[in-house]
Amino acid sequence: QLQELDPFAKKPKKKPKNMTTPAPQTPTAAQPQTENASENPSPASATPRIGSLYVADLAPTVTESNLYEFFRTIGPNAIASIRVCRDSQSQKSLGYAYVNFHHMEDADKAIDLLNYEPIDGKPCRISWSRRDPSLRKSGVGNVFIKNLATDIDHLGLYDTFSNFGEILSCKVATDETGQSKGYGFVHFATPEEADKAIDALNGKCLNQKQVYVGHFIPKHLRESKSEEENFTNIYLKHISSQITPEQFVSLVTKATADIGKITSPILMTKSVERDGETVEESLKFGFVNFETHEIAEKALERFSNEEKMQELVPELIAEGQTLYATPALPKAKRQQIFAQKPQNLNLYIKNIAESVSEDQLTDLFKKFGTITSLKIMRDDDTKTNKGFGFVCFDAPDAASAAIAEMNGFRLENKPLYVALAQPKAIRRQQLAQHYGRMGMPHQGMGMMGYAYYPPGMAPRFNARNPGFRGRPMPPGFTGGRGVPFIRGPPGQFAPNMMPGGPMPGPAGMLPQQGPPGDEYAEIFEMTPPENRTQALTDLLFKKILSEEKDEFASKRIVGIISTNVQAMNPQQRVEYLLSLCRNDSKRRQAVGQAKSPKQ
Repeated sequence: QLQELDPFAKKPKKKPKNMTTPAPQTPTAAQPQTENASENPSPASATPRIGSLYVADLAPTVTESNLYEFFRTIGPNAIASIRVCRDSQSQKSLGYAYVNFHHMEDADKAIDLLNYEPIDGKPCRISWSRRDPSLRKSGVGNVFIKNLATDIDHLGLYDTFSNFGEILSCKVATDETGQSKGYGFVHFATPEEADKAIDALNGKCLNQKQVYVGHFIPKHLRESKSEEENFTNIYLKHISSQITPEQFVSLVTKATADIGKITSPILMTKSVERDGETVEESLKFGFVNFETHEIAEKALERFSNEEKMQELVPELIAEGQTLYATPALPKAKRQQIFAQKPQNLNLYIKNIAESVSEDQLTDLFKKFGTITSLKIMRDDDTKTNKGFGFVCFDAPDAASAAIAEMNGFRLENKPLYVALAQPKAIRRQQLAQHYGRMGMPHQGMGMMGYAYYPPGMAPRFNARNPGFRGRPMPPGFTGGRGVPFIRGPPGQFAPNMMPGGPMPGPAGMLPQQGPPGDEYAEIFEMTPPENRTQALTDLLFKKILSEEKDEFASKRIVGIISTNVQAMNPQQRVEYLLSLCRNDSKRRQAVGQAKSPKQ
């Protein structure tokens, strides 16, 4: 039974224990820390500096004058010195400062009254300044809390944990905008007080979210362990979208009740607006952290046992899918493992109709082998299908079979395009190499590169002598791709003179990306709109050259076609050139017209 606690119940702040008030002293200057602030920067030791406070989480604009105005409420002559610590090179604030008081009573009063109050719009964090950093670096008494509700701030966390002992420092991690990251730190004066807080609060609910409370482990110690060999956290995927966070906790506990203790189960969700209300929507994956590595190993076997999970908790698993379980690893480690895996397992599928669901795709592709993941990409706001997705198999043979059979398969009257998925950087690199080999001009060169000759003025070409001879070159000709070049006047040929008649489709609409295996589809994904005409012209030239076997004649033909399309708007131009690339009969008709004496 989870217990709901109120993190905002106000409790009296405690004065540090075992502290006596010595004779007043006037410190000459605040002593800055020699170490940079860490995740929990306030140090701790047996005896704090007399009347010296450490002030953290300061806005970059806060100066000594701001701090003086802030702390002068303690007393007109209470402050001995103030120092904002700055970068030695840029002189920019490091976000923390030291404030010395003439009397410890005034410093104690400042902590009680001003801790977590805003300075220049940002809540500050005040604690005793301690010169010995050994306790802070050892992590003794430091407690880590995760899965915090976003509305719990520094003060709420402080008030919740102050019942268990003297708090040296308390912090909720935030992003650049000040929003909580969902975890925080509380540093107690003694390890016994930290243990007391962990025993009392771990697994309890704060603001309707179950929190994990445990000892803080320094980063260098966490990294020294092998995540794969000593994992305790398990990642679960293909969870039913109908499951709530509370049900997830109950079901994973039920599934592993005979194995061992769960310390931190969480279903990942996101906030969405429905009927004017903000609700949490499941992302269909979550994490389950166990008490020991041995328990986690057994639980992983249980989660991977499809028959056992269907027997124990069938409602946990999404319909038509198999629960996917693996040790939870940091992102950098996952990327390293992914780079070592075969790259021919993941398939990219596009031209998916809006009405197609992930269940339909699963039914289509599961016959080829075990699907480890499947996803149709959707718009975050409208939730509409973006028309593409991914299917990942556990074996290369399954992926190859799926490509061979499903590429071109018509689903909802639309042919699917199925190919191996590639990272965007690799696709761009391959396209750049492809267009580089073709000699595609850079942006801004327009339609230049293919020659058009007015009727009766085409120069004669001798195959044994690639030079040109005959009548003199008319004015206006320049070199282009090794042949004389002239650009015909725009509008010389109207659109209705094109083979096949006027261009179909409303202006402004992108042309369909075509059937599966279309070699031109990547143009619309990777090429900027202003370069598409030139890219299609280059591809059309390659097509005609392979058919005509005459480079000069092919350049002349493409030059005529390029001149004719100048009268069209950019969208019609792209549509027409694309149709010539795809449609063999239409291309032959255009070539025949370009060869005719009328041209």
